[in-house]
Formats: sequence, structure tokens, C-alpha cells
Amino acid sequence: MKSVATNWAEEVESIGTLPALYHELNAALNDPRSSLDRFGEIIETDAGLATRLLRIANSPFYGFPTRIETISEALTLIGMQQIRDLIAVTFAIEHFHQIPATLFDLELFWQHSLACGISARVLAVYRRDANPERFFLAGLLHDIGRLVMCLRVPEQLPVVFARRAETDRTLTEAETEVLGVNHAEIGSVLLERWLFAPAVVDTVRWHHAPHAAARYPLEASMIHVADILAHSLELGFSGEPLPPTLEMDAWNRLNLGPASLRTVVKEVDRQFDDALSLFI
Repeated sequence: MKSVATNWAEEVESIGTLPALYHELNAALNDPRSSLDRFGEIIETDAGLATRLLRIANSPFYGFPTRIETISEALTLIGMQQIRDLIAVTFAIEHFHQIPATLFDLELFWQHSLACGISARVLAVYRRDANPERFFLAGLLHDIGRLVMCLRVPEQLPVVFARRAETDRTLTEAETEVLGVNHAEIGSVLLERWLFAPAVVDTVRWHHAPHAAARYPLEASMIHVADILAHSLELGFSGEPLPPTLEMDAWNRLNLGPASLRTVVKEVDRQFDDALSLFI
């Protein structure tokens, strides 16, 4: 029997899937015979997308010392997987543009999501992670299940919000009580159907409960802490009025001292302003 999350994700997916170009890039990335040139050729079939990627690559968000003139240069410096992920982010944001502002403030939602992604990326840099960009994608998409709810059960959202206010539950707990499923479960199923990497899927699923993340506990812990940081900095709004409760095991798993948070906060603030116009 299909779960509620699977049924909802299937219905939302039917509204529109990620474009063929994304799947071409995914296939090229997973093909050992593919090359950097082939990856670049696929991107350049969409002139608008190529231009946007070059703008992102030349922004302070990456801070390369010299100007990047071609997609090939961007691929060399940023990496094929990271470029593929940036494209996925662009497509995901566009996918939910039809949600009315009277139901959910998409601009504030994506601002919070961007802040979470940047926070995760900065935390990973300070941990000297070999690939900090992978955390940006999971952070940006961590609450995408909430947008699925906006499309699937818009009439139930006021009930969810009311339940949260009446019972002092978190919004995530209110979702489960009213709908039988929460946004983390729904989001992970949708991303799995969109062929995102298992690490991203699992991280989104467990970002509110990193203690339960069997396969990717570090990744789930990173997004858990980044989400709380984004809430605390009041950058955007996800629908949840209070920061989630911090799991101390998740914080300890990152192996960062409390003093590093001051530096992280300053860097998140700086990168947020730079990235806002690039993605939203």
C-alpha cells in the first residue's frame, strides 16, 4: 500500500516534472564515458540557463579571483555535480511558482530555504568538509514538502496552523496530527521521484530528527543545525514561527566549538545578501 507521502508526491509530480535537460545532465553525470565537454554542451542548449549559471559563478557567492567566461570554466572550477545541483535548485523554485500569495508567501519561504542552504554550506566550510556545496542543495530544499501541501491540501493548511497555535505544537507535529504526514516525509518522497541523490533525500527526510538518520547522520545533523540558525537569524519565514528544538547530539556531531558560531553568523549574513538576487 502506498503511503500518504507517496500519493501526494505523485499527484504534485503530475503537475510537471523536472525538465528533460536536467535528466540529460543526470544521465551524463552517471555515465563513466561522459566528459566535461559533453556536460557543457547539454547546458549550452539552453542559452538562458547558461547565462544564469555564469552569473552565479561570477558572483561573490563563489568569490573566484578571476572572471569565468565559459561554461567549461565554470564546470572545471565548481564541478559537474555542483552545477547539476544548481540547475536542480533553479527548476525546483520555478516548479512551485503557481502557489498563490494568499496561501503561502513564497518569497519569504525561499528566503528561509536559501538561508538554511547557505548556513549549511558555511558550517561545512568551517568543518573543512571536502564538498561543502552538497549541503547547500539539501538546505535549500529541506522544507519543499510544505509546498507540496500547498498544492495538495490548501484548504487544510489553516487547520494545521490553528492546531499549532492552540496546542503549542511545532508546525511539523501539527502537520502529522492533522494530515497524517509531515513536510519532511513528503519532501523526501518528491525528491526521490525527481531522482535526487539518496543523501539529499535522506537528509530532507530526517532534518527534524537527525538521531533517526541511519544512513546520513552527519548530513541530517548539518541541515538540522542550519535550519535552526536560519530561524534564529530571522531570514525569511518557513511557516514555523519558532526555531526547532536543537538536538545536542546533532550539534556535537558537527564538532564545532561555540565560538565558531559568531564567525559563521557573520558569513551567513554576508552571503545571504549576495545570493538573494541570484536564486529568488
